[in-house]
Amino acid sequence: LEEVVKAWRNAEGREKPMTIKWQVSYDQDEVEARKGAHTQWKTNVFGSDLSSQLRTPLQFEMAAAHVTPKEMSEYVFISNDPAKYIQTIKTFYQMGFEKIDIHNVDTKQEAFIDFIGKEVLPQL
Repeated sequence: LEEVVKAWRNAEGREKPMTIKWQVSYDQDEVEARKGAHTQWKTNVFGSDLSSQLRTPLQFEMAAAHVTPKEMSEYVFISNDPAKYIQTIKTFYQMGFEKIDIHNVDTKQEAFIDFIGKEVLPQL
């Protein structure tokens, strides 16, 4: 990510604001957060070369059959630790991101909003 930001800043992005969309999976139980990420997001982990060739939901599901819950950490931030969220958000700001869109890929949106609102945002 640092290389992308550097390239952006060295090209035409010097004076333009940066926004990042951050995929996370939250649950009070981190094992459940990982399961949620896998269930909801395993079909969204492919690069553009493969994704552009997949035409139907069935093809995406077939391609995702080889994606394991353990691998989801490569694509989704999985944690229930407020300190890890806070540190990552601070890192994004230090890199120059002005807006961070946090996308909880799990289905437990209300619990996620409560967690972010009570345990993360007040610390920023």
